[in-house]
Amino acid sequence: GGGGSLSRVEMVTLIMAVAALLIASLCLVVLVFKLDQLDGRVRAVEAHPLIEKFTGEDLDDLKQFLDDDLRVKIDEVISFANQTETALVGLEEHLKNLGKDQENTSDALHVMNVTLVSHGANIEKMGGDVADLDTEAAATKTRVEALEGTVTRKTDQLGARIASLEGEISALDTRIEEKMKPQERKFAELNRTMEADRDFTAQLKIRIDQNNETIHGNYDWTNNNLNDIMTTQAETTRKLQAANRTIGALNKTVEDERVNKSALWAAHRDLQLNVTRVTQRLDAFEVRIEGLQGVTEEVVMLNAGITNPENYITPDGWIKIQDRQNLDVLFDRSYQEYIDGFGDAGTGDFWLGLENLHLLTREGIWVLRLEVTEWTSGNDEFAQYSGFSIGDSESIYTFNIDGEIVSKSSGFSENRMKESIGRPFVADGSPSSDPCYSSISGGWWYSGLCGDMRPNAAKCTGNNFTHCMKYATGEGISASRILIRMV
Repeated sequence: GGGGSLSRVEMVTLIMAVAALLIASLCLVVLVFKLDQLDGRVRAVEAHPLIEKFTGEDLDDLKQFLDDDLRVKIDEVISFANQTETALVGLEEHLKNLGKDQENTSDALHVMNVTLVSHGANIEKMGGDVADLDTEAAATKTRVEALEGTVTRKTDQLGARIASLEGEISALDTRIEEKMKPQERKFAELNRTMEADRDFTAQLKIRIDQNNETIHGNYDWTNNNLNDIMTTQAETTRKLQAANRTIGALNKTVEDERVNKSALWAAHRDLQLNVTRVTQRLDAFEVRIEGLQGVTEEVVMLNAGITNPENYITPDGWIKIQDRQNLDVLFDRSYQEYIDGFGDAGTGDFWLGLENLHLLTREGIWVLRLEVTEWTSGNDEFAQYSGFSIGDSESIYTFNIDGEIVSKSSGFSENRMKESIGRPFVADGSPSSDPCYSSISGGWWYSGLCGDMRPNAAKCTGNNFTHCMKYATGEGISASRILIRMV
């Protein structure tokens, strides 16, 4: 055509360029719409209530999926949009140069056709990418629904576990209540025991009052001693009252701990400790009551003129008349020393004295107890005899027992004590003599047959027991103790 008009080819080219521009613009509009939809779905997924419940690996996986897969797709679409925009800019620039270079129209049409074909392919690819994004969004929705199902299932499992734990707690409460029943019965029994102890204490006081009527002489000391007894009784009553208060507090503690189940086991341990302490106090009370039984023996010893009777009386009420545990006191003594007594009962070995023995045993019924430690085996043995008494000085303190052993340990060998029945006491300077004394030494009621009962002889130094302490045939002793008790 002419210089100012467009040829048919140029017109077609222009129309195709405008059409391409319109198609590209439409693609951009679709692209922006799809991007908005995709961004809205991403925000909806991120704002879904189940997302707040995800923790750990589930939340990390979801975020990784959104950050890596979806963002990559979005970046690819944006890159394609940028390429399309660049192509459109180039196309516009090409149209501007169309009038200047008509000779290259055919080439430009060819290039445009190629570009349009390429853009068509890209548009198809963009459509495929958008379809992929829809697929990924659907998959994401499916995965969220699966996670929601998992959370629901785990919630149901947690509810079932809580119900199971509540059942176990109920069963534990039942077992705890069953275990507390024996403790309550034990407290009831303890209360009954203490009631019986109080009755015993009252009876003991009656016995003490009765004994007061028979005591003669040494009034001041006896009165002071009774005051001590009353003080002891008051202290015992106070301890019983304290024990009752402790038991009441323990009962209250048990009731309180039933309400506060979380601290039940700690209270149970405290309860056992308090029961132990109460038991120990009761044991101490019983020991103290047994100690009061020695009052009669103390009064008898004081009436016999023996001072410091507490040095001679054992905790279980026996009166020691001879003790050779340390063997540090010489028993090869004169007759007068055996009458008066020697040694120190408060610190070591001693002999009470024949005159004291006579004054003690002239009234009442007495039991004699011999305790020995065997030289060979080291075993402790004993024997008890009834009807024990010692005559006066005119009879040369004659020895008397009923004869036979009334109680003994399983290893006590022989009854050699009966050989001394009716025999006078023999020591250096005594009115009576015995051929055994000269070879044995140590005062005793020797029988004239040089028997084996000689606990006051010299201590043994070897296995030859011919001249040392013995209590049976062929058996020496390394320690001895003689005690008496009124019955």
